[in-house]
Amino acid sequence: MPLIIHWLSCPGMEDSLTILDRKVGYLLDNLSRGGEGKLKQWLFSDDVNFCTLTAERYILDYLRSKNKNIEDNLCPTGIDGSLSLANKMVGIEITTLNGFVADWIFTERLAQKISSIGFLNDKTIRVKYSFSRLLKEFRENTLYEYIHHVGSCIADSSACLLQDANVYIEIERRWSGSISWEITDEYESPWISYLTEDLYDKIVTSKKRQLTKFDKNIVFVGVNNISSPNWAIPAIFSEIGQGGFSYPQQISYINSFWQKAMQYKKNIIGICYFCYSLDREAPFYPLKIFWSEDSEQVTVNLN
Repeated sequence: MPLIIHWLSCPGMEDSLTILDRKVGYLLDNLSRGGEGKLKQWLFSDDVNFCTLTAERYILDYLRSKNKNIEDNLCPTGIDGSLSLANKMVGIEITTLNGFVADWIFTERLAQKISSIGFLNDKTIRVKYSFSRLLKEFRENTLYEYIHHVGSCIADSSACLLQDANVYIEIERRWSGSISWEITDEYESPWISYLTEDLYDKIVTSKKRQLTKFDKNIVFVGVNNISSPNWAIPAIFSEIGQGGFSYPQQISYINSFWQKAMQYKKNIIGICYFCYSLDREAPFYPLKIFWSEDSEQVTVNLN
């Protein structure tokens, strides 16, 4: 079942659903341009692709709200959008980094399962789980079977089986209907590599065909599921957009990496990291584009 169906019954999702409804309405208003196919592709995709396509809709819709000369491409193939300037067209391509998406799938789908059986009607629970176990299940394509098993064990109060699954729960009966989440093992995420080398490899392989339509392109990167919260994520995205004093070396490295990388990939002139929230249409942090060089900068309203 698409997660959005579960969200319809979640009292904390009203604002998010209102925004998602507007995005669905936009696609329905543009059926002749490919809106119907894009809508089906988005809402009926698997969870990973749902994350990817949600980021695409949020990023493109936000950019269009700030730039009347940006048009999105609703066809299933080709670059995601384009920026029309006086003397040239610049491509807009959206991609995502999903290194931590197993965590999002686990929390969303487990909440869906135990809510559907009424387990939370008279209680609130804290779920402690192992991210390394999630990664193992995700890489072996058994994550959904694992979630089903954990949900069944919670419903049956099978503490021993939960322990075997590296999951522990605590029940609080003063409130009802909520779940809090806690990761029990440390996870060292190579987030700086995700933002640089890994992203570059993804762009030059899976995005190669899309980037051939225009001579110049800007790539916007959804980073919601890049990594677990840690000493840098997500605070570094705030400092990229509005400055700060905590991560100047890391930001300088990211900037210099892309300046060098884009010298080899001449049709990419800018990279921009985008962190969004389902319940708001503006990005979570101010945006900033890393340009290949000053002479390549074009006018794009970001904030």
